[in-house]
Amino acid sequence: DDLKSGTLVGVDKYGNKYYENNAHFVGRNRWVEYADHYWLDYNASQIPAEWYGWMHYKTDLIPTKDPNRPHH
Repeated sequence: DDLKSGTLVGVDKYGNKYYENNAHFVGRNRWVEYADHYWLDYNASQIPAEWYGWMHYKTDLIPTKDPNRPHH
């Protein structure tokens, strides 16, 4: 695990926290802190679909601020 500082941009329905710090290189500037810790055994399937695009640089829109995303 890396020690990083950044801005909390959102929390998903599972309690995972998403951060961004654009002072880091692209590809290392977005990260998630998982709500459920399994020691160092992280699993990308713990990221819900609505956050996948943002985490993988498919979009810069944060899911909670995307005007085209339906809100339930």
